[in-house]
This record gives sequence, structure tokens and C-alpha cells, in this order.
Amino acid sequence: MQGDILVPVHNLLVEKRRGIKDTVKWTPSEEAFNFAKAALASATSLHHPDFTAQMVSATSNIDFKEMALLQSKDPEFRQLAETSLKIIRQTMRDYDSLELICDDSTGTVRPIVPKDMRKSVFLVLHNMSHSGRKATFKLVSRRFVWPSMRKDLSL
Repeated sequence: MQGDILVPVHNLLVEKRRGIKDTVKWTPSEEAFNFAKAALASATSLHHPDFTAQMVSATSNIDFKEMALLQSKDPEFRQLAETSLKIIRQTMRDYDSLELICDDSTGTVRPIVPKDMRKSVFLVLHNMSHSGRKATFKLVSRRFVWPSMRKDLSL
């Protein structure tokens, strides 16, 4: 195990903290230190993603087919024309040309979330990082929109 690599170095440092004034005996500690140093130096410090792999995002846990179905049944969607949202119908190629009702008022196409899916959309995005209220609002509102979103997310 990697944790076992530095045990001799740890023990040496604990002895020094206890006030033992002996000279440093490097034999096993030096070997452990040099081994750990080499392991750290040869480790890849950055993760290099495979850009040919299929991308997975937090929104992949959201059922967009269910969203489209609920959009067609949600009575709130009839009132959207009276809001500041710029309503468009967006075809999602990744989902068999599924058509969603979206907003384009910010320059970013965001699906309008039906009432019955708002909590699940919020939880999928919030559980990515468990960030605070403002950061969660920003995370959700950059990707989705619905009337009374600010109130619903308790800001």
C-alpha cells in the first residue's frame, strides 16, 4: 500500500517531536523517503481525458424523454408566453430527435423544467458538489429554467 511507504519517515518525525535528540538515522527512513519522492515525481499530476470517449455529464441523469412528455401535460406551459422567456422548440439529436420546449433569452438554450421534475433536476445538479445556495442556483439556472426558479431554490 502507498500509505506504508512513508511509515519509517513518519516514525522518525514522531521521535523528533518527542524531543529525542539523537542524530537522524536515515537507513530505512532514507530509503522510504527516496522511494516516496521517486513515486511522486513519476506520478502523473494532471489527468488527461480521452477526448474520443463518450462524454458523460450531470444532465445525463435527467430523463429528457419524461421531461418532454411532462412539458406537454403541464398547464403552467400555457402561461409561458406571458413571461420574459424567449420560447423555442429545440431538437435534441442525442435523444432520437426529441423536441423540448426551451428558453433562449440568455443566449444559451435551456430546457424549461415542468413542475413535476424540478426537484429531481435540482437534486441531480446539487448532488454533484453540494455547493451553497448561490452556487447551486447558478449551476441550475445556467442549464435549466422555470418560472419562480429563484423562489423555488430559496434564494
